[in-house]
Amino acid sequence: MVDFDHMLSSVRGSGKFQIIVSLLIGIAVMPSGMQNLANVFLVGLPVYACDVIGGTFEQSENFLSAIHPPIKGSAGCHLHDVNYSSLYLAWDGNSTVEIENIGQMRQCDRWVYSDEPYGRTTVMEWNLVCSNGWLRALASSVYMLGFLVGAIGFGSLADRIGRKKGFLISIVFMIVSGSIASFVPNFWVHIFTRLITGAASAGLFTSGFVLVMEIMVTEYRTLTGLLYQCWFALGYMTMGWIACALRDYSWTSLTISVYPAIFLSYYWIIGESPRWLLLRNRHAEAEKELSRIAKWNGVHLKEGALQEEEREDQDFVRLDRTYTIVDLLRTPNMRKKSLNIFFNWFVNSFVYYGLSMSSADLIGSPYLNFFFSGLAEFPGIFLAIIAVDRFGRRWPLAILMGGGGVACLITCFIPHQLRVVTTVFSMLGKVGISGSFAVIYVYSAELFPTVVRNTGVGAGSMSARVGGLLAPFVAELGKLVWTPLPLIIFGGLALAGGLLALVLPETMNQDLPDTLEEGELFKG
Repeated sequence: MVDFDHMLSSVRGSGKFQIIVSLLIGIAVMPSGMQNLANVFLVGLPVYACDVIGGTFEQSENFLSAIHPPIKGSAGCHLHDVNYSSLYLAWDGNSTVEIENIGQMRQCDRWVYSDEPYGRTTVMEWNLVCSNGWLRALASSVYMLGFLVGAIGFGSLADRIGRKKGFLISIVFMIVSGSIASFVPNFWVHIFTRLITGAASAGLFTSGFVLVMEIMVTEYRTLTGLLYQCWFALGYMTMGWIACALRDYSWTSLTISVYPAIFLSYYWIIGESPRWLLLRNRHAEAEKELSRIAKWNGVHLKEGALQEEEREDQDFVRLDRTYTIVDLLRTPNMRKKSLNIFFNWFVNSFVYYGLSMSSADLIGSPYLNFFFSGLAEFPGIFLAIIAVDRFGRRWPLAILMGGGGVACLITCFIPHQLRVVTTVFSMLGKVGISGSFAVIYVYSAELFPTVVRNTGVGAGSMSARVGGLLAPFVAELGKLVWTPLPLIIFGGLALAGGLLALVLPETMNQDLPDTLEEGELFKG
């Protein structure tokens, strides 16, 4: 077989070609970060009031605030069972409206909305308030379900037809489904098309990640993988400015959905992964791609170099059977490590998306808060880059995740009047969890034995998607139950995950396991 890493090194596997392709792929994957957090604005909850007079939001709000005795609870959902139209006609616009013979309360069935702070959202379009409020969280969870399906489906597709084609198909699906979701008149059709958009977003991000990693030499892959996360964060930050500029869910959704079409303008520059071509025994095409890389990097690859490089590798691990997730749980040490890392994947995603979705609820402009929440990912990622090379994988994961959890928990003890301080600690929590999310990608790939590496990382990624599914419902608890409750849950789980990470073995500068037997014995 061919020693591909040696071949890649011979054509400068970290040269100009790799840098340009990484930049071009990164620009095209930014919509994945936009789409994953878009629901903060697409289903943003505006200020609303029960429409009892058939007027504007301001008219209804002023009239309802003049009623005495005041309406207990949410005036936007429940009202005294009286004839408000006749009361409004008799109201002079300034005095108190006295209600006599108060009877039972009734539910509101019609609402008016303020344009602040989000402009036009799906909440206004389909009245996703009061008894229908849970549909807001459902919309976010359905999108994350699509992301889970896409990570599996589009990942398998890219394995079969190639990284470049898988990347392009993901873009087409995002453009089509995202455009439909922007203007459909039905809520259920909207969230179904958002599910497809979520699947396309996963395909876009993962196909691009694999393509970039497979053209990079071994010594730069860890750095490349960590820096790749920055494109997601950049898309995240850009999402806030787009939503702020447009303030309309239809046009916002359309803009971020058609954005990846930019890839079509330089599609010809991006080649297929030569590593994938070799695995498919398409040696002539693989050599052609390597020759192109060599030319871009200013070196020469002589004709027939792949054939000369072929050799029999005695140390190559041959797969004598198909391995599944069950193999990760058969033996005690592998079971303990696998369940631990799966829990850490779950917590990372759960807390990451929970904090991201809650950022708009902090004091100040929801757009600025959202922007700074995305910006907070960069110090987290750069801390991870520095830490994994100096201190290994285990301690950086534990400190970043646990530190993020402590920052979230501290917010519970900050007085309500110091909400700016709450925002600061919430952002510190985001720095920590973003850094740990970057580390866990590297850590998982090294922790699992070669024969089950893809299975292990795939199972961890699925655990993360479950966390993403649940995060929107927990974020809603801050509005329905108690404002600090989501941060308590996020902080507590992040702290628990950080402590559990200390039980895992260190993988830095270790001979990594290849077989399940070696994995069982591996303790760092």
